[in-house]
Amino acid sequence: TGSGLKCYVCEELLDSSCGATYNGTTLTDCGNLLPNRACVTITESISGFTSRLCGISGQCALTIGATYCQTCSVDGCNDSIPS
Repeated sequence: TGSGLKCYVCEELLDSSCGATYNGTTLTDCGNLLPNRACVTITESISGFTSRLCGISGQCALTIGATYCQTCSVDGCNDSIPS
């Protein structure tokens, strides 16, 4: 089996560098377990914290309480939030 999609994975609550202007250096292999894999970036409306994770392409439709949510499907595409 080949490697899966590679995404940045972090939580701003635990890592202050995970905010809107993130320039991470380590990509996480999301594996091949889920169909429609995607890199996800979410900013929560209450806390304002940003999270980056491995998810699925329809994840934003399932996300409640976010001021920003974007999915993408190219290695490393969930780095910085577009201004």
